[in-house]
Amino acid sequence: VPGWFQAVVTVYDAAGNKLQSSSSNSFEQDPVMVLPVERTGEYTVEIRDALYRGRKDFVYRLSLSDGPFVTGIFPLGAPEGSTTVAHLQGWNLPTDTVTLDTTPGPEAVREITSLGGRPLVLPVRYAVGTLPEIQEQEPNDTLETAQAITLPQVINGILGKPGEVEEEVFRFTGTKDQQIVAQVTARQLGSPLDALLQLCDSTGRVLQTEDDAPAFNVGLETHHADACLQYTLPADGTYYLKLSDTTRQGGPNFAYRLRVSTPQPDFALYCYPSGLSG
Repeated sequence: VPGWFQAVVTVYDAAGNKLQSSSSNSFEQDPVMVLPVERTGEYTVEIRDALYRGRKDFVYRLSLSDGPFVTGIFPLGAPEGSTTVAHLQGWNLPTDTVTLDTTPGPEAVREITSLGGRPLVLPVRYAVGTLPEIQEQEPNDTLETAQAITLPQVINGILGKPGEVEEEVFRFTGTKDQQIVAQVTARQLGSPLDALLQLCDSTGRVLQTEDDAPAFNVGLETHHADACLQYTLPADGTYYLKLSDTTRQGGPNFAYRLRVSTPQPDFALYCYPSGLSG
């Protein structure tokens, strides 16, 4: 990362033995370390740049805490006005469930900032939508076992099998010249999923493939991992959507939200000043 501070955090015990080191947090560049303390004693925390550089603008905040740290949440969102309980994974959690705030309002992405009265080390993001929602149902990894969906719909699921090309397959009926949008929301909400979408016709022939979709509100991030596919259907009939991870990864934290609908009116304005002055 030329020009940017790439932090590396290392913990040593009282004898100077390196216990653990971290240079990232999953796909995020700021390192996070979870260290079970096995012995009472003194420990040393070292922070440095990955290339041993230093500059006046290489500033940082180092947080040491025994507070709750969430590594995964499912589902990643819920319909507006619903009563939805999400399940949590992580460390030092006072509870493994939380009721999502789905009160109707303009905020499409919301945050959980505390659990059991204790602030979270890192807030947890989730989405609140206005379309009908369902959960992915297994088995649905082939055309023959594809899960039937009805447009418009949001599917909440988890790509749970690492080390293989797992696909979630969804089946829907479309009409000639119908415009559809299939959009994955995962990385934006903290999921490590690097989504790949494929639209297939009734024979399984691939009509369109989409990987990373540009996002204009993520500042200096250079990897946009949430796929978005737009297509005009050529004929009446059955169609299939395949969702997988481009890096063949998976696991209990690889949650996603897949929206399948006709194009929805939307508008957003982003302004990036070339410099800040006060």
